[in-house]
Amino acid sequence: AVVSTQSTGIMVNLCHCGKPSQYCCPRCLQRTCSLACVKAHKDASNCSGVADKTSFVKLSSFDNIQLISDYKFLENIKESLDNSHRHLQPNHHGQNTLGMIRKKCIANDTMIRFMPQSFSRHKTNQSCFKDDLIKWTVELVFTDRNKKILAHQVNESLTLEELLDRYRGGSVQDSEYRFVSLYLEGNPDISYLIKANTSDTNGFYKLDSRLPLTQSLKYKRLVEFPTIIVTSNLASFNIIQCEAFNVREEMVNLGLIGDGKRKRNNKRRSQKRQKKGKGRDDTCKGDNDSCVTETEQPKKNPFKDSVLALFASNEETKAEIVVFEQEDGEIDA
Repeated sequence: AVVSTQSTGIMVNLCHCGKPSQYCCPRCLQRTCSLACVKAHKDASNCSGVADKTSFVKLSSFDNIQLISDYKFLENIKESLDNSHRHLQPNHHGQNTLGMIRKKCIANDTMIRFMPQSFSRHKTNQSCFKDDLIKWTVELVFTDRNKKILAHQVNESLTLEELLDRYRGGSVQDSEYRFVSLYLEGNPDISYLIKANTSDTNGFYKLDSRLPLTQSLKYKRLVEFPTIIVTSNLASFNIIQCEAFNVREEMVNLGLIGDGKRKRNNKRRSQKRQKKGKGRDDTCKGDNDSCVTETEQPKKNPFKDSVLALFASNEETKAEIVVFEQEDGEIDA
């Protein structure tokens, strides 16, 4: 509220308690008179008290203070991005490990894609390659109970039945062991599924629990590691037939390995050069050393330009500068 005092006639902003205000909330512009009223205001209106840097400001109200505020806001965003890249956790797999896993998957007719190291699924993946075998991280999803369990160091020669048997007879205090034991006891008819991971279908493949993982993952598409769905309600899923395909050819076409990967990287580099204005002229022919890029311009000397502009009116002085430039090649600032 705004009132005028009887003695001076000056307009005074009042706090919600009726006293003259001394403070203004940066977020909602609520006037307050004391710390107690500030806290009461925040509790009553659930206000954070922090100014909204992205709030709309009319052009007529835009001043130097708003300009500095926007500049600091953008600087803080840039700093946050730099910090996020700086504190990014290093890849715990290593390129050699990922390459060996990919090579073994291709040999087993299994397509696998790895995500950037900042993605949570990549960080969760603890799959490794040891003794010429893949030791998988396997995600078990129990759709009937809305429960997920991560199993690490799963040998690729292990069957799904043997994988779940690892949880039988475990410690009663361990919630995961207890959950799997009770689930297997209460659901004798269990099916194992894996998502097709194709763009043209939303179906699932049914897996044979008696086959090793190497055979179960044949002609499947994985993202980082296998996610196995364990369910007793098979009718609620769209089951489709798994068809054989050329894993290596599809991965090359997607640019994940071989010539496809090189073409993809070359395309990205070409796009970056075009953005920076360093793309070569399409009409350029012959030796690359004789090619001149579209944006190549003679190097300019700012000092020389400023001197020429300063003495442009004096033809005699300008002529001396040109002669001096021809003798020494360039004016040294």
